[in-house]
Amino acid sequence: MLEAFYSNPRPVGIATFAMKGQTGKLSLTDDDQQRKELLERSYRGEAIELEIEAQTYAQGVGIENRKYIDFSTEALKHLAATAAGTPFCRDHSLDTDKGLGDTLSSRYHNDGLIEALIETLSVRSRAGVRAVLERRVTNFSIGVLYDFETLECRVCNDTVLKCDHYPGQQLKGNKVATWRYNDAEWLERSWVIRPAVVQTGILGWERLSAARSNTRNPKRNTDMAEYTELYRILNLDSSAGEVGITAAVNRITTELQVSQARVRDLEGVVTERDTAKAEVAKLRAELDDRRAKDLESEAEQTIADLVKDGRIRPGGSQEELLRKTFASGDEANARALVTAFAENPRIAPVGQRQSANLGNNATPQASTAPSAPPATDYGALFAALPEHIRNAAAACADQPERLFQRRPDLLQRAMGLQA
Repeated sequence: MLEAFYSNPRPVGIATFAMKGQTGKLSLTDDDQQRKELLERSYRGEAIELEIEAQTYAQGVGIENRKYIDFSTEALKHLAATAAGTPFCRDHSLDTDKGLGDTLSSRYHNDGLIEALIETLSVRSRAGVRAVLERRVTNFSIGVLYDFETLECRVCNDTVLKCDHYPGQQLKGNKVATWRYNDAEWLERSWVIRPAVVQTGILGWERLSAARSNTRNPKRNTDMAEYTELYRILNLDSSAGEVGITAAVNRITTELQVSQARVRDLEGVVTERDTAKAEVAKLRAELDDRRAKDLESEAEQTIADLVKDGRIRPGGSQEELLRKTFASGDEANARALVTAFAENPRIAPVGQRQSANLGNNATPQASTAPSAPPATDYGALFAALPEHIRNAAAACADQPERLFQRRPDLLQRAMGLQA
């Protein structure tokens, strides 16, 4: 059988089937009507059990092991002797819904070049039966339990606990470090997508014959390269299989959905913040506008009161200064000016000014306001004025003489203060 597995260009794969008391043999190689009928009946819900003979593990000349681990002869013989009744699974999963069947028997094979486990497997689950009938069961991998103390480094020929080598480590002289199981117990064997040992499969199946060699089947190389890239991208071990890939993709999808929800939440927060900022800006603008109007109204009322009270001349420089200060929004300065101007001597109306100096049919008298001597230091006089008056008359600070000409009362006050 092994000879056919490796050399026959067109071997005949056989499976035994049983259903409703009927038994028979089925060709898995030929696309015959019987296989199609069994597949259709399985999809209709009928219970079908298959028995297949498969090479589930091999090591030796020309056998590649991607994990760089092998078994001692004694360990392989022990596995063959204890295999009956152990599970047949999918992708090394012991979950009930992943179980395909169990092992009926196992034998150790050694032809001098290759050591292998040849096993008879019972396939009872519908998923397993359909996978076999659809010729999708192409690769096998075994899962075992072991003791680290008996795990041997093939470089040091001693327990791996005493060295730093690891499987697959590239060493000098084109050597590669490998480990060996000297003692192992069954866990399960599985149908997998990417096995550690390429030379596994259902015996006699054409697709699993010598055409499966990596060097003879470019398409398989392409398939394996694609899976290798997937394992690398998803950061998975090469034994993860389809289940591992699916789980990793589902995990990434979930993380993406959570991230997208978080982004949406943050976008909502940003939108609320921008809306709040716009509302604050709107309220601030309304307050500024209201304040400007209130100041304008206050300025008009204050100027009207000062004019009515005779403290400033209508349309004069003091009125203009007040308007400009209120318009600039400088409330403190504007109110200081109002306070200063409120202390100005009252200005008599024109008619009253003349009647105060003229009797009936009297001629106008010259002003009795003192005049400053020609050599008067107007700057010093201006400096002698109270601070609030100087602030109110700041526009005349550079020409105090002009100020005193227009306001002889201030001149009199300044002269009195200076004296």
